[in-house]
Amino acid sequence: MKTIVITGSSDGIGKALVHQLYKEYKIIALGRNVEKMKKLKEECPLIIDYTFDLTNQQELYQCIQTIKEQHKVDILINNAGANVKKEMVIHQNIDEFNYMMQLNCISPLILMQEFAKEMIQNKKGHIINVLSTCCLFDNVTMSGYTASKKAFEAFSKALTKEIKEYNVFVTNIYPGGTNTNFRAIERLDYLNPTTVAKAIQNVLAMPNDGCIQDLVLRPLVENNY
Repeated sequence: MKTIVITGSSDGIGKALVHQLYKEYKIIALGRNVEKMKKLKEECPLIIDYTFDLTNQQELYQCIQTIKEQHKVDILINNAGANVKKEMVIHQNIDEFNYMMQLNCISPLILMQEFAKEMIQNKKGHIINVLSTCCLFDNVTMSGYTASKKAFEAFSKALTKEIKEYNVFVTNIYPGGTNTNFRAIERLDYLNPTTVAKAIQNVLAMPNDGCIQDLVLRPLVENNY
């Protein structure tokens, strides 16, 4: 059974991924909300869980080291992310932007670096980065979030070319509007998190002679492209 590390597991797409995959794979779930992670563990009792804030680099490196000592990770799904607040460029709060850069770019970069090294040695592995359709279309009041996601996209795209010779795949997932707690108002006309999770499940089920490198999913109501 292959081992998958999933970040942002306590809610939204990450939680849907755990529910969708935990019967097929050994799941190592990372999240920061203690109560939500406890509930997830009750719902999916076989998972291995770590609860901490990904933006704390010391705790992040410690967690990665513990995982690498105890498990051989076959798949990394970088899913955690957040848009602190929609804001015009001239009003962008720098502290909030720094936080988004840490969560949406630097932390997943660290995870990608550390597990890619191991995958290169093993000459197999798969890294899936959950980005956003904001990387494909620049929206007003979304520049901070978009910049942080595009920064990580650049690392992911470069890594795709750098490690393919070692039989390690990289896939970028671009979900459009998704009905999660990410947004303040429920949007039933947006993607269901399970829909995104099933798409990722299909990516993982691909034969080894090919890789889906980029996958865009949009709700039918979305026209920002």
